[in-house]
Parts: sequence; C-alpha cells; structure tokens
Amino acid sequence: MPNGPYEDRPNWAALFRRKKAESWMSDYSGVVVLAEQPGVRWWVNVWRNEDKAEVFLSLAVKEKTDQKTKPYKCDLRHVRGGHHYGGELLLGDAVYKIRVFRAPTRDRAIYLQCQFELIASPALAGQERGK
Repeated sequence: MPNGPYEDRPNWAALFRRKKAESWMSDYSGVVVLAEQPGVRWWVNVWRNEDKAEVFLSLAVKEKTDQKTKPYKCDLRHVRGGHHYGGELLLGDAVYKIRVFRAPTRDRAIYLQCQFELIASPALAGQERGK
C-alpha cells in the first residue's frame, strides 16, 4: 500500500477511483515519477472497457504540466494465470511494460497499483552495445 494518498516509489502509481462528472473521464487516476526522468511527474488515467469477448483496461499517460500535450495510450489485457492486467506503452522513444494490480485499502475500497518497467530505450541500447 502506498505511504499516504500517493505512491512514492519511482515507476509505481497508486490509481484511485474518481467521481466521474462526465462520461469521458477516466475511472481511476494517479501520478507517477519515472526513475529514468526524475523530477518529471506524469498523470496516469485508466478506463475499464468491455467488448463482446473480454474486459480490458485502457491506459493514458500525460506529462503533468500546464501545457496541452497529447497523452500516450495503450490497452492492457488480463494476463492469463496472473492477477493483473499487462501491456506495453510507447512513451517517447522508450518502451515500458505496464502491469496493473487491484489492491484493497484499509477501508476495503479498491485502488489500482500500476508498475512501469523500462524494457527498451536508446539509452538501454547503448548500454547493450557497450558491454
């Protein structure tokens, strides 16, 4: 559980349910700081979606700034045999593996924990070549 109403570990976001005033608003929202970009905060929003075959999550990540910027998006599918949803997010020139877990709070409400794992970037490619 996060240490307060936010997640203080890099590459993790605590996403709490929102009261939706409009139908386009996300179901869950939170903030993440990526270890690879210290000092930069990102909004993380998740929508629960259903199609005929399955339930899936849609994720949008947008830099927390006053400027209007386009969000980075991906869909997350339930991981067979796992207790989470997963997918990959292209964020600029980096690729992150995303995992979303359901987590109960002390008052039995549900929030989501979202993990960002860097799996590809130009910096990583340079490290691989330098070995």
